[in-house]
Amino acid sequence: MLPCRKKELMTTSTDVTVVRGGAYTKEEDNRILELYEIYSTENNKWKLIASELKRGHKSVRERYVNHLDPTSASKEKYRYMLHRETIYNIVDKSDLTIQEKHKIDRLQSIYMKKWAELAKALSNNRKDGRRTELQVKNYWNSKHRTNNRNKNKSYERISDQMRLKKILN
Repeated sequence: MLPCRKKELMTTSTDVTVVRGGAYTKEEDNRILELYEIYSTENNKWKLIASELKRGHKSVRERYVNHLDPTSASKEKYRYMLHRETIYNIVDKSDLTIQEKHKIDRLQSIYMKKWAELAKALSNNRKDGRRTELQVKNYWNSKHRTNNRNKNKSYERISDQMRLKKILN
């Protein structure tokens, strides 16, 4: 039997039935933006929006922050988006440039693992869109993992050489 794409129905602490999983549709994206305008002043806005969409509140928040947030766009670009009646990602999804990678390396010593703050600092004065905390975190963790692998390899190489010296003597 093939696994189902959508996970089972779940009940959250607010007794709302939630369907998790599956890609967001354009209609859901538009609805998130509409509901955000309505509930933006509420403390539990993500739970309210999620209950109307039958999705998890964390998933809805991530979708908005990483793909739909219009606040970083210029007003002209935002008006153009509304005029076209489609959602354009304002997040720059291209690979990080070498300058951005160096800037992350410098800023990481200041912000440590505060990825949202790091992403804001990196995104200041960018014309091509902003970078998300997820992009910054993924870059840093992959770099960190690579560095750890290289350290282990050099240690293994040294220990192998020492074993050979013992055997030869």
